[in-house]
Amino acid sequence: MADNYLERRMEDLRSGKLRNESPSRPYTAPQKGYVRFPMPPRRVLVIGGCAEPYLSVVRIFLKSGCKVAVLDSDIATGERMAASEGIRFIAGDSISEANLKEAFQNSAAAWRDIDIIVTPQRSALHLADLWMDHKDRFPIPSDYGGRLIVISKEENTHTDFFPTGKHGITVNHISVTPKGSDEAVALLALFLSLPVSGCISGCYLVGPTH
Repeated sequence: MADNYLERRMEDLRSGKLRNESPSRPYTAPQKGYVRFPMPPRRVLVIGGCAEPYLSVVRIFLKSGCKVAVLDSDIATGERMAASEGIRFIAGDSISEANLKEAFQNSAAAWRDIDIIVTPQRSALHLADLWMDHKDRFPIPSDYGGRLIVISKEENTHTDFFPTGKHGITVNHISVTPKGSDEAVALLALFLSLPVSGCISGCYLVGPTH
């Protein structure tokens, strides 16, 4: 009897009778006054991610479903975050070119590529060069390109001179003010990483206070 039942169910499946038995998830449009933008999971490398404002950046990307790797010299905090929050932690100094290369290659080898890099100004140009070399050697098609986001207290880094345009990677600089909110800076970094923000590049933005 059981065999006949399974045979009938398989026949119904082949004929299409069971296609509507599993309810599909209904589409819910945004409420009036709200706009919804999707943030697909991305592969994110954050330099100095164990201290603010980069720590808030790490957590907002994790909350968005992204994979996050962190390079930082704070081994205790990094290993704790790796165990409790699931980041990929690479111990090293964010001003060391050797450590930056190790962090980039470690993440790219694990993920095949990197979609977003968030970094202080002092590391940005070297990371851009590493990224361009990787893109040239492994030209994986992507309709997203990439995002290089510089977060620092320094003045404008002239991001329009960074050699990233040919691979569709945007470059923007967020300046952190003394009264700036770490969470607001992280939200701004997330906004710049949205697929719909791909037209924004070469901008110098002052981190909001809330």
